[in-house]
Amino acid sequence: MKLFINFALEFIILSFMRYTLYVLSFLFFAATHSLAAGASLDSRELKRYADMPTERLSALGVHYLNERQKPDSALVCYTIIADRYRNKEGSKAEMRCYALALNNLGYLYGGYYLDFEHAYDYLLQAVVASKKYHINDNLAYAYLNLAAIYFNRSGLLGISDNDHQILKYSRMAFDEAIRQKQWNVASASFFNLFSFLCDSGSIGEIQDEVRRFLSIPALKHDPLSKFVFDDYQGTLAFKAGNYEKSLIWYQKQFRDAENVKMVTVSCKLLALWNIYEVYHKKKQWHEAKAILQQLDGYASKYNDAATHNRVLRHWAGLYREQGKSALADRYDYLYLKSKDSLLTKSNAERMERSAFVYELSQLNNQLSASNARHHQMVMIVVVLSAFIIVIAVALVINIRGLRKQKAYVRKLYEKNVELLAHKMPITKSPSSAEERPSGLNEDLKSSLFGRIDQAINEPENFSSQDFSLHQLAILVESNDKYVSQVINERYHKNFKQLLSEVRVAEACRRLSDQEHYGHLTIAGIAADVGFGSRSNFALAFKRITGISPSDFLHQARRQS
Repeated sequence: MKLFINFALEFIILSFMRYTLYVLSFLFFAATHSLAAGASLDSRELKRYADMPTERLSALGVHYLNERQKPDSALVCYTIIADRYRNKEGSKAEMRCYALALNNLGYLYGGYYLDFEHAYDYLLQAVVASKKYHINDNLAYAYLNLAAIYFNRSGLLGISDNDHQILKYSRMAFDEAIRQKQWNVASASFFNLFSFLCDSGSIGEIQDEVRRFLSIPALKHDPLSKFVFDDYQGTLAFKAGNYEKSLIWYQKQFRDAENVKMVTVSCKLLALWNIYEVYHKKKQWHEAKAILQQLDGYASKYNDAATHNRVLRHWAGLYREQGKSALADRYDYLYLKSKDSLLTKSNAERMERSAFVYELSQLNNQLSASNARHHQMVMIVVVLSAFIIVIAVALVINIRGLRKQKAYVRKLYEKNVELLAHKMPITKSPSSAEERPSGLNEDLKSSLFGRIDQAINEPENFSSQDFSLHQLAILVESNDKYVSQVINERYHKNFKQLLSEVRVAEACRRLSDQEHYGHLTIAGIAADVGFGSRSNFALAFKRITGISPSDFLHQARRQS
């Protein structure tokens, strides 16, 4: 179980990072996707911001970010401050605003715009500025945000070599927070260290941090520190197998979450997931289901698609453990459908954010032009040149991207053709010690597997759109249960997945055979191999081969 708490300027924002067996699901920097853009600027509005005194502009940025309704407007405020003092110095108060602006720019680019390169650059600048101008109370925030950047970058991009950076910056944040007596930051940093190392079984590495955390005065009165302490005690009990004690601590954590301002709901969700894990571990199914229903209620109330998606996945797993396969399959389908919707929404929002950053850049150019009217013609040339360069660079990048994409498609096509040539269209996995016991011995399983493999690869069977598990069982002279079990154990997939792979393999063969099937359309081939619609065929084809049917056909025609 992972928790990452990120701080930005004068306030604290919690975000949750949770590892499960296969999927890392997290709410990115305080539920990034729930933030509204809320900013659409013109040159006059941008000039109004640019003319503001630094301290007023900084306070306005904190307001926008603190409200979590106009992150784009906060970005404008902090960008102006960062540009204003990039190559000059001001008063002590102005330099403080500058260091804090750099910190928040790192937070925004990393958490909202998913631009880790700019986020890392701004946060390092924040560290340098904080040290140079002795703004010590900003250092712990910057270190904690740096740790969060590595953590979220690792989760989003699947990079697994950032553990030492995460631990390094979390420790630096904890040490600096203790020195500055910033107990909230210290509690958050300790939470990160404890949660991160607890999963890896390396809790002994932070005994010194544990001692110092348990000795801080805030544990008795600060809501966040009490919340962290509850999680610490509950997790220790859970790891020790004392589930009743851990349940008491997690229930207390849920109650204490009510007092953690700004992120009360997120803290309650974390506590509820902890309680669910205890009930799940104890196989108290009724109680576990009640917690899942409560979690889904929060997800519905606050439009939290990520939590809803995770709840669906746990419903599927819970029903599967109870042997209710039909319900488990239904929730698996709902989970995959929800996950696809979440990814689509995420991509759309990312495009909107990128568009705003571009808009802000363009408006800054316009403002510079209006402030230097006597160089208007020169500025026009500069702006046009920059635009042309951007377009040229974009074209070069797009051309390179298209070339790489074509090369990638070609490699996937060649790999699939190679598999066809070796008559291995279906991925088979050997049986293992984890196979479920049944009335079938190994000899019967092997015999049944051979009949299944022969029957399902017969075109006259799989090309029928109505071909089902029951029909396959009749063909191999067995029953649905045994056939399903052998498919699961030998292929490590279900009947529908296996049937789709067989059909796609045959479609690949026909698409590659232009001499005999070149007169058929993709839709025609899809129908001939058993797919009910071209859209279903395209989805299955892309999932199995990695490329679309049209790309595969294009490569086949080039090879013929």
